[in-house]
Amino acid sequence: MTTERVVLIAPVDTVLIAEPTVESRVLTDDDLRDVAQLIVEASTGELSLDQAQAKVGGLSAGEGGEPWRAAWLGIWQGPGLPVSAILCTTWRGMPFIAVVATALAAREQGFASSLVRDAATVFAATGATHMGISLDRESPAMHLFRELGFVEMFSTADA
Repeated sequence: MTTERVVLIAPVDTVLIAEPTVESRVLTDDDLRDVAQLIVEASTGELSLDQAQAKVGGLSAGEGGEPWRAAWLGIWQGPGLPVSAILCTTWRGMPFIAVVATALAAREQGFASSLVRDAATVFAATGATHMGISLDRESPAMHLFRELGFVEMFSTADA
């Protein structure tokens, strides 16, 4: 069975209605292995470390669109792995969230929404007016992105 994907888009100004609530920092190349590990945890076993590292490496190399490295952000709560991270690219000339991941124990604390708002701040500074993301229709993150002002533009069912 094929999972239906949807592309959601939001005006950057709509996402910026509220301020980020948690401090993030730009990810360095040294952080990317830890981000891959976070992606594995957040995927609840759907991805192996090799697959997550390949995904991050591919995004770094521009396989998902030009990397928007100023919007590759992470949040930490003490030493160790980040508890949440976002990796953004450019798709069809628009800022695009390629990955947003939050550790299972850190969910429902506002980390992902804070990272999306921080990324929107980066995009707004460059004059971008809209940003997008692609999700599985049944993704639990769908609720978060709708709350942030994202609306469905099209789905794989439309193709």
